[in-house]
Amino acid sequence: MSNFNRRGSRSRAGIGLLLAMPMMVIAGIWFASGHRSEGISSPTPGQEASPRMVAVLDLKVGDCFFAPSEGETTQASFGPVTVVWRVPCGRPHRGEVYAIAELHGATYPGGELESYRECEKLRPGYALDDWAIPDNVMPSHIDPDRTGMQSPGRSIAICTFDITGGMTSSLRQDRSRLTPQQLAYLDAEARLLVDAALVPATFVEHAPEAYRAWAGTLLQSGTSAVQVLDSCPWDGKAQQPVADRAGEMRELLQHLRAAQQSADTATLQREVSAAQHSMSSNTKKAAVRASLGLPSVPPTVPGAITLGSPAPTTGAAA
Repeated sequence: MSNFNRRGSRSRAGIGLLLAMPMMVIAGIWFASGHRSEGISSPTPGQEASPRMVAVLDLKVGDCFFAPSEGETTQASFGPVTVVWRVPCGRPHRGEVYAIAELHGATYPGGELESYRECEKLRPGYALDDWAIPDNVMPSHIDPDRTGMQSPGRSIAICTFDITGGMTSSLRQDRSRLTPQQLAYLDAEARLLVDAALVPATFVEHAPEAYRAWAGTLLQSGTSAVQVLDSCPWDGKAQQPVADRAGEMRELLQHLRAAQQSADTATLQREVSAAQHSMSSNTKKAAVRASLGLPSVPPTVPGAITLGSPAPTTGAAA
């Protein structure tokens, strides 16, 4: 039997918090996954007419669920379980699966880092707009433990949304309801968020070359984002806010380029910190979003830590 350890990481306020956190891990729910259930049909995810008990590994993208011991409204404070209740997303639930991430070369302990990164890459495909996700929702993932990592076909992470207090609707976002300008802007910002999630999970002084490589990766996605902002035919009221945001991004690119090309650790750390400061501001992003008719109030993200502080970790699988 392979245990699954559920961990969460909130990065929704913007790239600045991702820079501030080598990785932010929040203790959550432990699952003992057991074997896949046999003889259970697979209806359209989240659309069953009534609750159905399934093995954790039987969860599919779009499924909404809660654990057997928590009912429909209680806090998720329970021990190891082998199954969950899969429910229609229109009924109260505490979790929603937004992706299944395949892990490559993951090890134990430490596989949760790859799970975090792979889930962050996949999240925009399910919920592109971070600012449209309610504040009571935390991106999370269910990780295999040592046994799961070594078992053929078990090297996956189940990417989920943890929902405090419950919800009675799906968090899946319909891209077809976005205007071309909204979609172009959100896609450009999502590229930065995805690459920001690849930040080394250690201090700058402990892995300077890794930070330089990461700055180079983020530099590429930031350059692409600026090109989108410069080239898209924006409506009149959006032109100036978009131009202001593009200018802010260009300042970010200068710091990332300086970090990538830095010859010493002190310069690298200074430029990474400057990039963090540049990306943590939501003012220009909020102005663009308001001009495009998108939610313009940034989400509240509790528990952020500063660059250079250890990432909090609790509840590690035994």
